[in-house]
Amino acid sequence: MTFPNVQNLRLWTNEEFLNLLDEDFHHSATPLSIIPNFNFITGVPLDYLHAVCLGVTRSIINTWVGSQRTHQCKLPASVIILLSNKLTSLSSYIPCEFNRKPRSFVEVKRWKGTEFRQFLLYTGPVILQESIRALNKGAEIYSHFLCLFIPMFILLNPNLCHKYQNYARDLLVHFVRKTKSLYGEKYLTHNFHCLLHIADDVSTFGPLDNCSPFKFENYLQTFKKHIRKGSKPLQQVVKRITEQMETSLHEFKDSNLGSNIYHFGQHCNGPMLNLCDPFRQYT
Repeated sequence: MTFPNVQNLRLWTNEEFLNLLDEDFHHSATPLSIIPNFNFITGVPLDYLHAVCLGVTRSIINTWVGSQRTHQCKLPASVIILLSNKLTSLSSYIPCEFNRKPRSFVEVKRWKGTEFRQFLLYTGPVILQESIRALNKGAEIYSHFLCLFIPMFILLNPNLCHKYQNYARDLLVHFVRKTKSLYGEKYLTHNFHCLLHIADDVSTFGPLDNCSPFKFENYLQTFKKHIRKGSKPLQQVVKRITEQMETSLHEFKDSNLGSNIYHFGQHCNGPMLNLCDPFRQYT
């Protein structure tokens, strides 16, 4: 499904949503409608991790380095190698605040959301500037990419998002409109359509990182470690977290005050987490 219409879009109102006026969209009422004073239009933010990083940015990069040889935005193999080398050469300069170091375009299918975010907001504008502008359509491709980078940088910055919100919105509309002529109408999927509305979330939630799922995605790995079998995963996670919250394994005191270690609630029945004392287990 594509959304080719870019301009003159009328937003839904909360009343229209609650009254199920769109028969193509609404199949039944949602239980969430009983939440008092909840606005379905402004109260549900767009997910820029999946819509922008794993959606729009990945689609564009896949076109540059993918197998569509006839696409006008497909980059030559020599340029792809050059860009990959530039990316990997930046690894030693990436500070520890970033979760991952840059990887080459050869591994782009295994890139995570944080890597697409890093390319969009930090490394991409730098390595693309001199590498593709001399190509046919290269300057247009680079300018188009900047029309995504600049508004996303604004909307993620707490000092800029409110002041330049309208400018970011207009630039994203221009980006989506230009996508249609540069990449093709088939690219105007739901992720690209979300760009027309994502600036509005700043009015309710502030900078987009305030409603970003990045930190929750990163914590999923912790949940996975709590699951031992496929059945009843929620119950397993709750039990493991409860065990951790209720377990007091060690209480350390300053060595000058005696260096005493206290153990509470010895556990004698069933397995425990790996973090427990190897000789004694406590609940």
